[in-house]
Amino acid sequence: MRHPRAERREPSRREFLHAGAVCAAAAGTCLCGAGGCKMISGVGATPALAGECYTLHAAPRHLEVHLARAAELARAGGSAKLLDRQLPEPLILASPQLGRYVAVSLGCTHGGRELEYDHEGQRFRCVSFGGSEFALDGARLAGPAERALNAYPTRLDGNRLVVALDPARDKLTLDADSERW
Repeated sequence: MRHPRAERREPSRREFLHAGAVCAAAAGTCLCGAGGCKMISGVGATPALAGECYTLHAAPRHLEVHLARAAELARAGGSAKLLDRQLPEPLILASPQLGRYVAVSLGCTHGGRELEYDHEGQRFRCVSFGGSEFALDGARLAGPAERALNAYPTRLDGNRLVVALDPARDKLTLDADSERW
């Protein structure tokens, strides 16, 4: 006599599809829990800066971030992304130390996925698995990207962060008292 558990039957099509869906859902949950959603979507966890936190100016072309309204940038290690269509490209702003700010293009030069600021490593990292890494000045450090990020000069003017948006300008050579780029 055979033991009841010894009997094997083939699963029905419905049972097979159900088991496959459960496995896919479990795998997706694991990936998303381990930061995989960023790898899949290409969108990082960096908060977007609200429109009331900044002002765009046409001449000279620059951006003013009102730091009193931008809690994301109020501390060393803070970062925020700017997704305004009037910008030359989406930007990520970071504060490596209190009173110091950097601005670079948000998209990785390899595949266009977003970057995130790594405060401990003092660098930007692509959200893609095995993604590229960039220095605070946009220089490529590691990974599949073959070129540097666009870096935008910054300076503090009171409680405003000023970011030059003219790509033709090399470096920001501004005193705190000067009003010209």
